Amino acid sequence: MVRYGVVTSYPTSLKVVGADIVSVIRKMGHEADLHVGRISPVDAIKKFEKSIIFMPFIPLSVATWIVLYSDYKKFGIPTAMYTTIEGVPKKQFVPRVAYERGEFVANSKYTKEMLEKVDLNVVDIVYHGINLDDVAKSVDRKKSIKRQLGAKVLFGTVATTQPRKGLDKLAMIAKALQDKLPDAKFYVLTQPEGAVHFAGLKNVYVDTRYGELKREEVLRLFSNFDFYLCTSHAEGFCLPVLEAQAFGTPVICARYPPLDEVTHPTANLFVNPINMKYEDFLHGILYTMYYYDVDEMAKAVEEAYLIYENDRKKYNNMKRTVRNFARKFDIMRVYPKLVKMVG
Repeated sequence: MVRYGVVTSYPTSLKVVGADIVSVIRKMGHEADLHVGRISPVDAIKKFEKSIIFMPFIPLSVATWIVLYSDYKKFGIPTAMYTTIEGVPKKQFVPRVAYERGEFVANSKYTKEMLEKVDLNVVDIVYHGINLDDVAKSVDRKKSIKRQLGAKVLFGTVATTQPRKGLDKLAMIAKALQDKLPDAKFYVLTQPEGAVHFAGLKNVYVDTRYGELKREEVLRLFSNFDFYLCTSHAEGFCLPVLEAQAFGTPVICARYPPLDEVTHPTANLFVNPINMKYEDFLHGILYTMYYYDVDEMAKAVEEAYLIYENDRKKYNNMKRTVRNFARKFDIMRVYPKLVKMVG
């Protein structure tokens, strides 16, 4: 039996992935704990024998994590550096230590391609996974939230307020459809400052408890959604679209990498981007922002509504297909590879 430490930072999305990796390690017969925040090698060697560090590759802040990764190995702690990114690192901000000591495991083909554009060393790809046991425990068969909102069809979104998430586009879509589809509702879980986008929209329910809800509470939301609406322009993976499919919830999104890696190609509804621009939000990254026609996205939402309303057989087939697709990303199928890479 080996003691593992999974080390990450404070954002909710990082802790979710870290907790799932810990769960897999324990099921593999080892000891494992999630550590939020950097642990010095001197303290780490007392707590675990091997480790996995999971951090986004943000050039302006990643150096200390790469040094930690390197120092762990110097102290005899075999370690893997697992990472994600939503664009091309600005090479002038990539720390020298990333080239000298970095050996990265990417969470998608897209992440691998972005890091390799600036000649970083990517050793392999391990996709994020979904804990199907947690999904099964979180199913709300009564769809109590949907009932409370009085929605005939409920479209759900879970996103931060970062500009790349496209909450402003979601508001435009909801506004365009509020009279046309009066019994369709949009449920948005986001941060408090995100509520401003949806002021005056009666068909949108904004839940500002992003980052505060327990994991099972967030998953319970997914089980209430009839469709998951992803209005994002740039992603390194986008775990919510995978979580939605695990519940049998079809996704509506733009078709771009890496979303096309983690969504079933025919059982979801897609809008093709009209262009891609590199955008700089001062993180040392040129985000690959895929822009779509908002009217086309609204039409996709309307199409989803009509499928649910008029062709329940097609809708049920979509649900079954995306649920089966998500099983390929079962944490017990994807994360053992990452654990074994530690050595």
